[in-house]
Formats: sequence, C-alpha cells, structure tokens
Amino acid sequence: MRRAYERITKARRRILEFIAKNPGLPATTVAYMLSRNSWEEVRNYARIRWLLEHGYIYVKRDWDKRRRPLALTAKGWRAIGREPL
Repeated sequence: MRRAYERITKARRRILEFIAKNPGLPATTVAYMLSRNSWEEVRNYARIRWLLEHGYIYVKRDWDKRRRPLALTAKGWRAIGREPL
C-alpha cells in the first residue's frame, strides 16, 4: 500500500515563495506571472489549487468579491522555511 504524504515540489515551492513576496495577488495573476506559455499557466493554476486544498495557502476575505487574494498559512510559511513578513 502506498503511503499518503504531501510533497512540496520545486514548482510548488516557487509558487509559495512568489505568494510570500507578493501577498494579495489572485490565483490567476500568480499563475500568469510564473508561466512562460499557456500550458504552463494551466499547470501552475493546478498547483495553486493543490496548495489551497492541502492548506498551504488560503483566500483572504476582501471587500471586493470579484477579487480573491491569496496568502500563506502557517503551514505554508513552514514549508518555505521562513517566518511571516
């Protein structure tokens, strides 16, 4: 039987570090900024969804419901080995 564990790959860590440096950006902007082409943008968006589902990032409550800014959780900060800014 395979063991269920969470793995932070280089690509996921890169997304976490980008969100740590630029808090408050929506997922679509993060995926676009870290991509070189359209298929990579889709893969980055899937990585962001994985990070959301596993509790590394969360969607901040904002006054504008059309915009859903991202931020790191305590688990996300531990994954990149830093303290919150």
